[in-house]
This record gives sequence, C-alpha cells and structure tokens, in this order.
Amino acid sequence: MTATGRWRYPGDWSADLVALVILTIYGTFIRTPLYGGVGRAMIVSILLEPFACLIAIGLRLVFRRLGFDTRLTPGTVGLVALLSMAGALCQSAIAKLVLVAGGWAVASWSLGQSWALPFSY
Repeated sequence: MTATGRWRYPGDWSADLVALVILTIYGTFIRTPLYGGVGRAMIVSILLEPFACLIAIGLRLVFRRLGFDTRLTPGTVGLVALLSMAGALCQSAIAKLVLVAGGWAVASWSLGQSWALPFSY
C-alpha cells in the first residue's frame, strides 16, 4: 500500500514479465516429452506458469511485510523455507486441478509423482 492507500505492485513489472516468459519456455521444454509434443506442453505451461508467478509475488509481499529484506536469522530462514513449501504445495494443487480438468494427467505417474514433481518444480 502507498501513503494514499492504493495498492502498489511489489516488484518490477518488466523483470517479472521476462521471468514469466522464461519460465513458460523452460516449462514447455521440460514438459514436451511428458505430453508427447510441443503444442500440448506449451498449453500446459501457459496455464500453469502464471500461477507460479502469482505465488512468487505473494511470497514477495509476505517476505517484505515480515522484514526479511533487512534481517536474516535462522528463524527467518526456517520461516522462508516453510512459506516457500506452502507456495509449492499450492502450485502442486493448481497443477493437479489443471491437468485433471484438461485431461492432461500423465497416466504412468503414481499419485506421489503427480504431487511431487509439480512441488519440486
């Protein structure tokens, strides 16, 4: 929030847009073998990567509000790790919903793989 009470974007729009494009290209590249072609992999990436960026922006806001940009202690490192894992779990859930809704779930994956791979990504 600014002094006038208006919300202000917490980062650099151009840098975040470049990051989104790079993440989408990378996501398409690593998903191509899983989905049997660039087209389907690109669609999945275009649907999922904006959520990853929104989660990162949300974490950025939380970290700034907690003052993590000025002091780093073992406790803050632990909290950053915990909050980052929560973000990764959200991303995994979103990926699961998008892939199941689109009929793009990888049939050969076990239940653990279908959660662990998006979580690690």
